[in-house]
Amino acid sequence: TQVVIRAQAFYGPNPDELETVTTAITVTVTQLVVTIADPVDGADLIGNKTHNFAGTAAGILNGASLDSVTIDIGDDHFLASGTANWSAVWEAPLLDVDTTLPLAATVWAGGETAMISIDVNVVRPPVAITEPEPDVLVDGDTDVTIAGVTFADLFTAPVDSVIVDVTYDEGSDHLPATGTDTWSVTWPTPTVEANVRAEIIAVAFAGIESKADTIMVTVKP
Repeated sequence: TQVVIRAQAFYGPNPDELETVTTAITVTVTQLVVTIADPVDGADLIGNKTHNFAGTAAGILNGASLDSVTIDIGDDHFLASGTANWSAVWEAPLLDVDTTLPLAATVWAGGETAMISIDVNVVRPPVAITEPEPDVLVDGDTDVTIAGVTFADLFTAPVDSVIVDVTYDEGSDHLPATGTDTWSVTWPTPTVEANVRAEIIAVAFAGIESKADTIMVTVKP
């Protein structure tokens, strides 16, 4: 929207015959707008997993272009990538109970801001691998601890056992874990001559029911 601002000055010795001088300037005022396209309001985000956020922003105030978009969720505050089409990555925490958190996106332009907020639910997975972290490098020909947790209330029967299966290019390992609520196992990593991707799958068994979590790591020489 364009707005014209006019200023008038009156002068002259005769109040009945004043001269006037008018000055006008035009400024552009466009409302700042920011949206969150992903996730949607009320979405469930699995704890201990990485999630992608995305949205748009638009608007110019007096020629000040979009500077940045920031994200606030829980205790985390961080900068998104891009402005008109922005994106961000967030690792949801592993909480003891399912929790609703506000997710806010704020666009900044020349000191002015606009914000939008939605609610998302951080939900517990039935079983979670907490160690190692996804996509880390682990040494070959060594012992690596694989550990995690299960949440008994997310199963219809008590958890009997946890089995960890690791597969990679030239082999696989089948490893019974110790513990159920919190569990761990030692993985003797293979000897490799170059980086090798490995898939770690932890399966929790509760009677005839089973639920799993999966991560990828890289074994290095």
